[in-house]
Amino acid sequence: MIQLYRTLHPENTETTKNELKDITIKNVLVQIKLYGRTREAIINTINICKDRDILKEYLSSREKEVVDMMMTLFDE
Repeated sequence: MIQLYRTLHPENTETTKNELKDITIKNVLVQIKLYGRTREAIINTINICKDRDILKEYLSSREKEVVDMMMTLFDE
């Protein structure tokens, strides 16, 4: 994930793998707490990431794929 982030944001050399992971996991956990393991929680998390410019281009171009993958994980 950090490699993809650095590829999409070469100007940001300060973000570490752990920071990116923490930001993303916290977003997911907050949304799951609010909405449960639902499509709405996933879409809100994706929107938060895009708003914060975290993997924005990737998530914009592959949003359906990410939602489908996360729904599959939630169903397990």
